[in-house]
Amino acid sequence: MGYLIVLRGPAGSGKDTIGKELIKKLGGDDQARLLDLDITGPLEKQFNKSLQESLCCKHVIGMLFWGDAHTENPESWINNFKNRNYTILSVILDGSLNTLIQRVKARGHNYKPPEEMKQRVHEFNQLRDWFASKAGIREIPLDTEGKSTTEVAEEILTKLK
Repeated sequence: MGYLIVLRGPAGSGKDTIGKELIKKLGGDDQARLLDLDITGPLEKQFNKSLQESLCCKHVIGMLFWGDAHTENPESWINNFKNRNYTILSVILDGSLNTLIQRVKARGHNYKPPEEMKQRVHEFNQLRDWFASKAGIREIPLDTEGKSTTEVAEEILTKLK
């Protein structure tokens, strides 16, 4: 069918920005869409609606930081993509703590102080290797340090081939 690319990383790693760039490179909104995999708990109905809409698209870019149940039990949603023969790749977007802090600060909204960012990165790293093994998918780390959004998106696409 198409691609499911799961972008993983803490705040400031570039999930949103790189996801939007991947959509452009994969044919725009007619061909691809973003799926927020962090919507869980009381918003699960909203997630399920977005999931069903995503399954109608050729390509899906999932964004996942914490994801609670979507990280702990990925088979509950990822099998939908496997059953439709999507090529699936999970990408961990790596950057230094200082870079992550600067990106979050530059974004302005939802600014997290450095100590909170450090804690978030620590939390992410505790779950880092867990997701792909539970989901039964291939995962690669990708260093984003000093690279443009376009360069990172192009590098991800080369990993799919």
